[in-house]
Amino acid sequence: MAYTDNELFASVTVGNNQLRVSPRHIEPKTFAPVSGGATLERLTPVAFDTVLEKWLAWTNTDGLNEVQTVTIDATGGTFTLSFGGETTGALAWNISAAALLAALEALEGIEVGDLTVTLDTLVYTITFGGSNAKKDVPVLVADAGSLTGGGSTATVAVSVAGTVSTGRSEIRGFVWPDEIVLDDSGDGNEDVLGQVLTEGLVHYDDIVLVAGEDEDVLKEALRSGPRALGLVIQGLDKVR
Repeated sequence: MAYTDNELFASVTVGNNQLRVSPRHIEPKTFAPVSGGATLERLTPVAFDTVLEKWLAWTNTDGLNEVQTVTIDATGGTFTLSFGGETTGALAWNISAAALLAALEALEGIEVGDLTVTLDTLVYTITFGGSNAKKDVPVLVADAGSLTGGGSTATVAVSVAGTVSTGRSEIRGFVWPDEIVLDDSGDGNEDVLGQVLTEGLVHYDDIVLVAGEDEDVLKEALRSGPRALGLVIQGLDKVR
């Protein structure tokens, strides 16, 4: 099927590149410095960091749920776990993941749905979510006093530290109409004023996939945030 230029492209032309973009609102935004420098190309998705109160490139790594492991080295007896000053009852050395989850959910500060627990050869992986999602939560305290056999130990380790959500995973606009060159002085102290397309129409094929990000994650972020802000993404469900 043949297409005319008008069917394929909007009337906006930047330099030698004709992109399928119909901007309605372009606003100046303050971008946080990046030590060592970085260049945000046109149509790079950007987000507002609520902690820095500045704009940055969108990224999927926006806040992490804490993950802690409890490792039991024993062949009998019981142990306990404490969280926020509250302690479980005696827990069998080989307690099931489901039973451990129930014991932890009974503690104050942990609500039903706040945790998931998996078990692999006496190593319990506990992932925090719900009301404790994306937080630096207290580390569980293990008491192995009643364990027997083996090393008779119960050890807690933090495998993923929880971090607060900053809004970096929510796409709130696109770099437009010029690329934004962030601080390259090396000291990371120079804010940069850049233009951001906050409302309008953008074609999915023209959006820059940020280095290190997964395309499926980008698509999900485009479906959830920009549409509510007045950013229309055409061709979102096609394959690049």
